[in-house]
Amino acid sequence: MDIDRLEKIARELNCLFKRNEPLASHLVFGVGGMLPFYLRPSSWEVAEEILPLLWEEGLPFKVLGGGSNVLAAD
Repeated sequence: MDIDRLEKIARELNCLFKRNEPLASHLVFGVGGMLPFYLRPSSWEVAEEILPLLWEEGLPFKVLGGGSNVLAAD
């Protein structure tokens, strides 16, 4: 799955989708490099739909939650 197709699916499912997003803006400590894409489902039900798609397509992803227990390199 390419990023364009993922973006289309994410928007159809009412997810926030951003390309080249700084991870720092989503973490409490304010550090972290650029993400190829950032995806935030609008609900747990939507997450249950889209996470298996990411897994099946072999796209790497991490579930961050609120970002308070995550420390990432720039």
